[in-house]
Amino acid sequence: MTTPSAVNGLPLLECQLTELSSGNWTMDAWVQTEEPPDTEIVVDLSGVELRGTIVRGNVDRGVWAGRIEGGKGGIRTALPARYYVSQPAKVVLADIAADSGETLSQEIPTSILGTALPSWTRVAGPTSRGIGDLAAKLGVNWRVLRSGEIWLGPDREEPNELDHVLISQGPADAATVAPQTSPSLVPGDLFLDRPIADVVTLLTPSRLEQTAYFRGTDEAGRVMRVFERLIDRLVGRRLDYSGTYPARVVSQAGDGTLELLPDDPRLRGDGLKRVPIRLGLPGTRCEVAAGARVRVGFDNQDPSLPWAGLWDTNPADVTVIEVGTGTGFVARAEMVADELTRIAQDISTLKTAVAGICTTLDSATLVGTGYSAAFGTAAGAVPSSPGSVASSTVRAQ
Repeated sequence: MTTPSAVNGLPLLECQLTELSSGNWTMDAWVQTEEPPDTEIVVDLSGVELRGTIVRGNVDRGVWAGRIEGGKGGIRTALPARYYVSQPAKVVLADIAADSGETLSQEIPTSILGTALPSWTRVAGPTSRGIGDLAAKLGVNWRVLRSGEIWLGPDREEPNELDHVLISQGPADAATVAPQTSPSLVPGDLFLDRPIADVVTLLTPSRLEQTAYFRGTDEAGRVMRVFERLIDRLVGRRLDYSGTYPARVVSQAGDGTLELLPDDPRLRGDGLKRVPIRLGLPGTRCEVAAGARVRVGFDNQDPSLPWAGLWDTNPADVTVIEVGTGTGFVARAEMVADELTRIAQDISTLKTAVAGICTTLDSATLVGTGYSAAFGTAAGAVPSSPGSVASSTVRAQ
């Protein structure tokens, strides 16, 4: 016999509770009632309390059938892009919670909350994506607990000594049991000497079962892949951190880093700040005009490691280029232009001298016309003006 279960005090007839290794839990429920339950839900599942929100549902012939998800309904909320510089993870998490209306668990380890983030990009998208990206960066897991709170951290893998009757057990992938007390198996527990990845709890009028899918198995991976595809379909394409994205330069700081406003609304927010420039040549720096067009990329596909480079071809975008700053060679655009002008003036002077030699040779009967023609040809080969030199293409050979 199972302990009576309820949703907001209304009889819970049947349900299937799915708890994944990462993400939010969901419950498909059938409740005896003539009126839809309130949106905020408290479920008593055979002695286990869960707090969530109704996603959808309707009443038909005295039974409400619908979907409940953990939390206050903010896990699906679309958050704007936001960029952080030199902040701990707890600031990023606190902003996610505040923007989504969700609550952070007090069980998040302080070592996770205190992790320093030199820079971090929260792309525009659902709350679940913002938390998932951060958890991946920190190398930990995340999920919505049965309490409805958001948790991040390493799985505890503590043994769960659930009093149970074994119904079935695969060679490595899963085990189905009938709990003799409350259904306490959750992802992250150690059960039958194996770590649990996902748990499905089934309640019917005649039985209560829990199926534990163990970590590292094909079944657990299949469930996660299905879940990720579902999220992509519901909330749109994920940002590909292996690509580059066009952006406009807002300003340049004294240390050479840029403030950028990306074109892609998933990245834009209030802009990216303190983004380093990648020029592809050691010891090189440049000064960039506001409004210049660049591309933004991410080292190792990491949202905390943005860079700017791949400039558009407008020459006015870059005002100064320095190569080998410090004691090395320094080349500035204006210095190069001055040097080209000086070279053009020297060539003009040389042309005048050659022309004078030709005149002298023409008047000398000893030399003859052959030498005069040769020098005349050389003089004609010299560019006629400094401008023609300054505008010509200079190539390193």
